[in-house]
Amino acid sequence: MAVLVSVDQVKNLALTERHGTIVALTRGAVVKGVAELNDDYQALLAALNAAGIPQYGSFLDGPEFGGLVLHNRNVKIKEDDPDWADVTLEYGPLAQGQEIPATSATGTLYGRVKCGIAQKKTNFYKIRNSGSPDEVVQIFVEHTFPADDPDYPNQYFEQGGEIDVYLPQATFTFEGFLNTANPWGVTALLIGNINNGIWCNQEAEMWMCTEVGWSVCNTRQQDDGTPPRYHFDFEFQLNPEGWQPTAVFVDQRTGKPPPNLEEDVGYKTIPYYRTRNFSEAFESYFEGWQQLG
Repeated sequence: MAVLVSVDQVKNLALTERHGTIVALTRGAVVKGVAELNDDYQALLAALNAAGIPQYGSFLDGPEFGGLVLHNRNVKIKEDDPDWADVTLEYGPLAQGQEIPATSATGTLYGRVKCGIAQKKTNFYKIRNSGSPDEVVQIFVEHTFPADDPDYPNQYFEQGGEIDVYLPQATFTFEGFLNTANPWGVTALLIGNINNGIWCNQEAEMWMCTEVGWSVCNTRQQDDGTPPRYHFDFEFQLNPEGWQPTAVFVDQRTGKPPPNLEEDVGYKTIPYYRTRNFSEAFESYFEGWQQLG
């Protein structure tokens, strides 16, 4: 039976620091008892699976390591004694090539945000009120025709207006490692859902989960019953006007909404998309998850 003898062999320790932050670490371990398997391949696997050997995707403890994650595990049988194996453990940022800020705390997730511009048509705008709900205001325009107009002399008209607006839309993506027997279940829990409460510093129904990607890290279930390990990517898109669509009454004669429509009568927000408490969902999957924003 392969047994871990020690981790952090001095001769195999190496560390890289950049701008005062630890960005890479190499550790070494020694495992004994691999020769009894009488199969080189099984001996190598036994060394990697020995109790106490860190698993792929595990994080280093301690804030000084900034959440370095185990990317590579290399094992080699000792030439002078085939019952012993050297295991090299290589740690780096969760996203390869990504710098870890000096203030980063140990955790299970790393995120990044990018912004773009989206165009939409609307018949309403919002008046932002500090400390109270936004006021939704209908856009309408008015006109009085001149006396010599052949069709509507001196007549006054009001009609709903429509404008094209450009909205900055942020895309928030983050990634992490998760042990699960059902990655499809994780995907179904989040994809296409919008937040049902304040999340990432935004009001309810403004964030939508638009993508969940995953790849297999380790398909084997561990001896203690721990399910296989996967690497997950999550993407959320922000709609500052809210994701739920709005239905508006249109005057068939003008093709525009009439003025002074009554809320929940002349125009209604339709609860089309499913809502989810994203914080609770991630707390149930990722140990150490904290509300962002």
